Order: sequence, then structure tokens, then C-alpha cells
Amino acid sequence: METSIPVLYEDRHILVANKPPGLVCHEDEIHTFSLRSVLQQRIAKQRTTATAFLTPAHRLDRGTSGAIVLAKTSKALSRLTKSLSSKENTQKSYHCLVIARPDALNKTSEGEWKDLWEDYLVKKDHYAAVVSGPNSLSKHTEVAKKALSQVTGLTQSKISHLKQMLPGDIPVSGALSQKAKSKLYHCIEEAVSQGRLVKLQVDIETGRYHQIRVQAASRGFWILGDWRYFTLFLNSSTWAKKLFAPFCAQLKASSSCASTNTDQLYPELAPLYSKPFYLHAKTLRFPHPVPSRIEEDHHLIKSFAHADYELGSITTVAPYPEDDLALWRLFR
Repeated sequence: METSIPVLYEDRHILVANKPPGLVCHEDEIHTFSLRSVLQQRIAKQRTTATAFLTPAHRLDRGTSGAIVLAKTSKALSRLTKSLSSKENTQKSYHCLVIARPDALNKTSEGEWKDLWEDYLVKKDHYAAVVSGPNSLSKHTEVAKKALSQVTGLTQSKISHLKQMLPGDIPVSGALSQKAKSKLYHCIEEAVSQGRLVKLQVDIETGRYHQIRVQAASRGFWILGDWRYFTLFLNSSTWAKKLFAPFCAQLKASSSCASTNTDQLYPELAPLYSKPFYLHAKTLRFPHPVPSRIEEDHHLIKSFAHADYELGSITTVAPYPEDDLALWRLFR
């Protein structure tokens, strides 16, 4: 398993890995095998000490692949956490393969689709829900109210008043909504059957729980394999419901297709929630926690990393997962 986790950059302070899909970042009561534990064993073998300090400075969902930086010292972890939170000289660019609603793509004169996604999200258990988007009267807000009702346990009548309290953090059944901001930079389109298979590049400015996944689904973009938010995508338009009507019928849940994204609607899909999906952390730029050591350790920079000595930053570009190259290579 060790060889299946490529290292994009490494020095004595940090390590940037290309996380494979389906692997959790941290071990817990259920998952004793994680990205951290595998790489920690690798580092421990190179040292005289029995254990090695290694902790991810941020997180990627289990089904997400791509670049993630881990700290090899407590000082590096503290500095990385601070710099990633401040967003100064940082960039997190994701690529994802999605089924897109045709009218969800806003093409510019430059030949690229660009959009700014701003929402307020709330998290409970293993779900995120959109409280309100940039237009509180948009049609996906009504869908969000249904989803939020299921997630929080509040009635839809009570939730209908929440949008009057935005912007800002609002209490929702013991949870707080948080602002999520993402930039849809561009996409490359490929026609597939009745729908569209699209590769999106999304740069996130905040790091909320399931941010890209729930923001995309509520706008008519379903990330391939992300069954947890499949129903939210169906709710985004009549087009989506028609496209997947035969599939819904097979699940004997066609009458529930206009409801919310919960385990109760599609119990048959629940086992798929932990499977990998096509969301990849492609580019990661961040300030090095010890900038003076970049040049000294320059020989450790891998072919997928670039060092900016003037800004004291590291930029890594993560290749797509080997098992999924055939689909990713549809887009050049």
C-alpha cells in the first residue's frame, strides 16, 4: 500500500502526498488504516526513533483524491494550520467530473465558464445542507429547505424564516451555518448521451464540510460516484429527474425523487456512500512553514512540485489516480 501513495514533495519539515481515493486521512474507531498511518510507518523506517510525528494540516474526504500536506513537526503543523486558515499565498484547486445540467453552464466570451458560488452551509452528522444561496428566491433554495429539514429535524415552516436572518452565522438546531465560497474557474465539455459529462476546475476560498460536493449538487452538477448528494442533484431541476427516471424506478423510489438527500430515501445506495468519487485536489499552493529551508533542501523537491524562493511557498500538482486515468483522459 505504501507504494500506492506517491510523495509529491518532502523535506525535513513537511510532506505533500497524492492521496488515493477511498483512503481516510486519519485513523479512527472504524478505520485503523489511514493515509497518516501508512506514511508514518514509512518515515519511521528511515529514522532511529520508534515513532515519527506526522499529521495532516488539512483534510480531504475519504472519496476524494489528490494533494494534501502533512507536517513532520509540531512547529510546522502550527504554522501550516495558521497559513492555510488565513488563505495568504494559498491556492486549493480541485478537478471534478460531473454530469451537468445544460443550463447550469454559463459560458463567457473568452470560451470559459466562470461562476462564483456563495452559500451558507450547515453540517449535521455526515451531511451538509445549503441554507441559502446568493439568491434566496432561487429554485434550489426550496430544495435546500427540504434537505435542511431532514438534516436538522426542524419543520420546513421554521426553516423558511432562516433566509431572513442571513447573512451571518445563524443557529440551526444546535449547529451554525458557515459561509462557503468557491470559484468555478473553467470547464471542458464532453457530450455524453442525453446529458453532459464535464470536467470542472473549482478553487475553494473556504474549507467547509463537503463544500464542493453540496454546492455543485445544488446547482445541477453531480460529481460522478458521489451518491451521498445524488438526490440533491435530482432536486436541482426537472431535467435531472427525467435523465435518471429509469434509475429511480429501478430503486422503487421514483415517487421520492423530489425529496431530500438522506439514507431513508435510497437505502440501497447507502453502501456506496464510502466509495471513491471523481473529485481530485489537483493543485495545492501554501507558504512553507520554514521558508529558509526550501533552498537548502531543494534537492528533495519532486517533479510534481515547484518552489518559489521569493515568496517562500510550495506549489504541487497531483496527477490523477492511475485506476481512473481512462476517464480523466477524455479531457485534454
